[in-house]
Amino acid sequence: MGKGIIKSNLGDGAYSVELTLDRTRIDAAIAKLESEIADLNTLYGEEFDQEKSDILFLKITSLEKRKSFLENNMPEDPTVSAWCADLSESLTGTVATIEVPGERGTIQVRGGYDGAAVYSSERDGQLQPSVAGTPESVFYNLSMLAGWQKFKPTFRHGTITSIDTETDLCDITLESVTSSAQALFINQTDTLDDVPIEYMNCNSAAFEEGDAVLIEFTGQDWENPKVVGFKTDPKPCGLGYLYTCGKNTDGQLGLGDNINRNEFTQVGEYSEYIKCFAGQQYSFVVDTDGALFGCGDNGYHGSFESLRYSPLGIIGDEEILTFTETITGISEADGGLYHTVVIKNDGSIHSVGKQYRGQLATGERDTYYRSWQSVGTGFNKVACGSQHSLATKTDGSLWGAGYNAQGQLGLGSDSADDYNVNWRDLDISNVIQISSNEYLSMVLTSSGTIYGTGSNNLGQLGIGSTTDVDVWTECGSDFIFISCSAQHSAAIKTNGDLYVTGNNNYGQLGLNDTTNRDTWTYVMSGVDQI
Repeated sequence: MGKGIIKSNLGDGAYSVELTLDRTRIDAAIAKLESEIADLNTLYGEEFDQEKSDILFLKITSLEKRKSFLENNMPEDPTVSAWCADLSESLTGTVATIEVPGERGTIQVRGGYDGAAVYSSERDGQLQPSVAGTPESVFYNLSMLAGWQKFKPTFRHGTITSIDTETDLCDITLESVTSSAQALFINQTDTLDDVPIEYMNCNSAAFEEGDAVLIEFTGQDWENPKVVGFKTDPKPCGLGYLYTCGKNTDGQLGLGDNINRNEFTQVGEYSEYIKCFAGQQYSFVVDTDGALFGCGDNGYHGSFESLRYSPLGIIGDEEILTFTETITGISEADGGLYHTVVIKNDGSIHSVGKQYRGQLATGERDTYYRSWQSVGTGFNKVACGSQHSLATKTDGSLWGAGYNAQGQLGLGSDSADDYNVNWRDLDISNVIQISSNEYLSMVLTSSGTIYGTGSNNLGQLGIGSTTDVDVWTECGSDFIFISCSAQHSAAIKTNGDLYVTGNNNYGQLGLNDTTNRDTWTYVMSGVDQI
């Protein structure tokens, strides 16, 4: 176990992490050598016997070489790509790392659910550069201990061979691993039975047979294993039943009718949906395979060919009453007023629907589409406002398309920039999260800084005023998650504190009053999602 610093978010629970090495032992060794050299130099200066002087000189030379070697071979902090053990997608700052014995280069970030990824020196320790052991310890290690005793288990990787979701128990076949230096088998057993699964807030519901998992051994005891995450590609706790409620005039609840609901109503049977979002009067869900399903207002499909469009990307009826598959292989998706934008697993970005202002990034205005249009590559995140779209590329750069009349793209007040029909670089870097709603845009960078632009008439940017802004403006720091609606915003600090700002006329800020705020205001602690 060790300590690392998040350098960038690679998406889907993967991060670029700089491993910070604890150099205490090497620093102590260098300091000890310096002291010994100083003592010997004192003796050398006082010694008149030539033979003894020569011996002292050889000792001093040897110690100086050893000191020089340590100083000149101090390892750099390496940067590696590492999967988080669970699907925590907004980690920043210093985190706890996990090293599986016997596998050089296998580094993971400790699961971040409920703040568990935050580094703790007492729990996590810190990787240290190696210092040679004494002859006695080397002999004991080589001759007296069996391989598995040398490597008491803290973490191992394995594969689930059977699972019981009612008891949250599973059977596991461990990966066969050997020590890197002596090729000793370091597992005491090849299989584990009835292993508890402790994962986020859903335990076994996120797992299935064949999953490669991370096992933690409590107290380094082979008799106390538990599954705490995935080896790679962590899954969310989204499996279960889908419920919807509210207005349903266009079938946007996916219940097969147009009847409004005033309480949450189950949609179909057990499903594998992992995320959902909504546009003006339509809804989408995404399943574990990356397929997108939509329902509700499906645009215009009448006799005027040039006006036909579909925000669902489904050619057919103008109302879709049940969730219907529209596109597959997606990793990210969001919807605006009458348009939808998705990103596929290969980084290609696609759009569909109605565009007055260029928000589909097809190079045109006032055009309508019923089928998905490919409009770029190399993207990994997307967010839509009413008539504008934001997206980030894999290098953390921010891009935008569509309407900018209220400054929502941060391009300034020049009317020539009001309509952007192609993706445009918005000159913000190191972006790890984006959020947009109506005429407001916000982004979070890897440093924990929030930048915002656009509508601010109710203080929703949290910058101490209620004046709209048309350039990207720093709105706060030390945050790990953001979410904005049309008139208010919420964000989580690195310590789990929830802050809000903006319209509060119905008490939506949760501050026990109905007074608007134009600066970020503390609400509560211990928050990991909003």
